Amino acid sequence: MVLGLLQRGPRHGYELHQIVVAHGAIYADLKKPTLYHLLERLARAGCVDLRTEDGARGPRGERLVYSITRHGQAEFQRLLQDLVTRYTPEHIAVEMAMSFLAYAPPGRAIEWLQARQANIEAYRIDLARQLAEAGSRGPFAALSGDHLLALADAELTWVAHAISTLQAPVVAGAGQGH
Repeated sequence: MVLGLLQRGPRHGYELHQIVVAHGAIYADLKKPTLYHLLERLARAGCVDLRTEDGARGPRGERLVYSITRHGQAEFQRLLQDLVTRYTPEHIAVEMAMSFLAYAPPGRAIEWLQARQANIEAYRIDLARQLAEAGSRGPFAALSGDHLLALADAELTWVAHAISTLQAPVVAGAGQGH
């Protein structure tokens, strides 16, 4: 992500952090100290060059400006190809929780799934608002937002299915081998 943000040219750390904050739905929730740590690691790895620029407020009076190197460009292309072509299903804690849902107090499983459904719906509304506020940034930038919306929609479909499955009457002997 950091290498990708430097594709449009040199940026200082605060500017990079502002981009991340402004696009929270699209970019990871990256805290400022973590961002600076990543920039430092990328500089040590030769992926990013660092220079100082006068005129910043604060005790130092200068800010650090980061730019991507040729090595950083190659690393960015390698990472981009890997992320776009690889499919690794992301396992989240809910799969484990579903296997233990039978131990929930009676009626609670459906209640909890309905609460999950409401949380996903609220997330989706907020995500759609953030994407609309970001405006049209071209087809490639829109794809990341579309992917997040599709994942939320898929999760909503699954939760509705899980609720209806748990609400269905249990048939004696169903699912047992004979």
